[in-house]
Amino acid sequence: MIKKCPICGAPTKPLIHPEALRCLNPNCRHQPSVAQVYEEIKLAAGVVPSSRGDVLPEAIFETPRLRVFLTRLKPTDHNEARDVFVAFRTDEDRPMVCATAVVSPGTRVGNYVDWLEVTSECRRQGFGRELLQALERHYGTVISGAGSDDGAALLAAMEKERGEQEQSISGSSREI
Repeated sequence: MIKKCPICGAPTKPLIHPEALRCLNPNCRHQPSVAQVYEEIKLAAGVVPSSRGDVLPEAIFETPRLRVFLTRLKPTDHNEARDVFVAFRTDEDRPMVCATAVVSPGTRVGNYVDWLEVTSECRRQGFGRELLQALERHYGTVISGAGSDDGAALLAAMEKERGEQEQSISGSSREI
């Protein structure tokens, strides 16, 4: 259930801290307190207050084979914040990280995938493609470059599929 801002009535985004809500209206003055933001930083860094027990964030999205979690981190003072995605396999009895991705959202060139890595146990099984396609659905569009031969092959295959889909769509529209 989406909570409304108590001041302007706009939707809010829940933060990890139980009382912290961030109003999605940029002109609203209702924002988390400094103490709540500090708690957010500690929680994002893995510092969990012992009185609360474990913090279990919910998955931000799922694919047929992956459950994907998101956290936003600012790794260094001279960089902007990055979205860090951790994808777990849904078909394993144990929590098995399958892939990770780091995205720079809203850069001047768009949502840029800085890094996408698939664990050695999950490589060559389509998990990288599945996560990249899910990131595209999540952001609308993403821009990525290849850092390896496998990455270059994946991007080339996805580009080829897009071209074939566009030809199929334009070909079917001519038949109408």
